[in-house]
Amino acid sequence: MFYAVRRGRKTGVYHIWNECRTQVDWFPAAARFKKFATEDEAWAFVRNSVSPAASEGITNRVKGWKKNGWRTSTGKEVINKEDFVELDKLTQGTDIQWMHIPGHSGFVGNEEADRLAREGAKKSED
Repeated sequence: MFYAVRRGRKTGVYHIWNECRTQVDWFPAAARFKKFATEDEAWAFVRNSVSPAASEGITNRVKGWKKNGWRTSTGKEVINKEDFVELDKLTQGTDIQWMHIPGHSGFVGNEEADRLAREGAKKSED
């Protein structure tokens, strides 16, 4: 398992829950953290990358969630609701084509973004 901290004392990806918990427990602002099966998914969360689930959510599901009071069709709360509310607000009146670019697949812009994100994450550890 991989534990990702997007907002906490130190952002990054941790291999042990106790390391992650140290970064988020009693954090003065609302901490954002999550457990992932793969390291790539964890880093995508830290970097705010658009995952396939996020792309599907923002392109096909947000309208329905808003109509349902930010609940899924089964009545459950939307996972990462705060992120979708913010994305919806930021993209109003803007024509965006959302697409998922798989990590480490040779897309120049994505590779550079990944390099910069890892570089920035290492600096936050110092």
